[in-house]
Amino acid sequence: MGRHKRMRDPRFRRQQERDTYAPHVRPVNELVDELRAVRGRGWVPYVAPWHGGSEARVLSVLRDPGKKTLAAGGSGFLCIENDDESAKRQAELFEAVGVSPRDITPWNAYPWYIDAKPTAEQLLLGVPPLLRLIALMPDLRVVLLQGNDAQESWDLLVKREPRLVRERGLVVVRTYHPSPKAIWHKDAVERRRREEDRRTKYGAVADALRAARAEAGDHDAGIAPGRLRRIAPGPLAKAAVPAAGAAIALVAASLVRRGRR
Repeated sequence: MGRHKRMRDPRFRRQQERDTYAPHVRPVNELVDELRAVRGRGWVPYVAPWHGGSEARVLSVLRDPGKKTLAAGGSGFLCIENDDESAKRQAELFEAVGVSPRDITPWNAYPWYIDAKPTAEQLLLGVPPLLRLIALMPDLRVVLLQGNDAQESWDLLVKREPRLVRERGLVVVRTYHPSPKAIWHKDAVERRRREEDRRTKYGAVADALRAARAEAGDHDAGIAPGRLRRIAPGPLAKAAVPAAGAAIALVAASLVRRGRR
């Protein structure tokens, strides 16, 4: 067994299952339970306790859960140790820049399993769960948006909560999706440029984490309490997933692409 893809090891997977509601991931996975109960939406994978859960400083957003997050034939978790190439590439890149799995909480622009590109409507439906997740992460400092859909989802979120980035002091980093397909181009120079962009952006995540630790005054400490404004519980933290309607079509039509990847 290789260095990564640890979910292929039954012992590793069983440990993740045993710790599904460990204190650091309990709030996040209880949110997952709520999302699974939304009628007509379907499967949402848990966040593996290998990651930081509500204690993480980095939120890594991709498009939608892949097949290896399914309980049948996969791990049942979002995890950079899943048995797929996108997960493996993330594990390698984070390791190369010194970012620990416990620094990260993985998520998706559309958290329900569809194994397809989300529609504009689905991206909008993914915004309230993403806001709820952010509300559960008081030490969050960096948001890593990997791919077009993650970036569009974030832009929708900022339209809804325009002060969030400033008030939470977030560093937002945009790059390509970790899938090999996202890097492929017939021009080898362009392929190298895309890969270098991805490496550089993971490095930017590491730099932001180092700055957060320096601010906290302790390499092992979280962000000092009170330094970041928490989103108060209430309508935002308990927002229901919105129904599709004319407003969805209107907002989706207004999206402007600004050279996203």
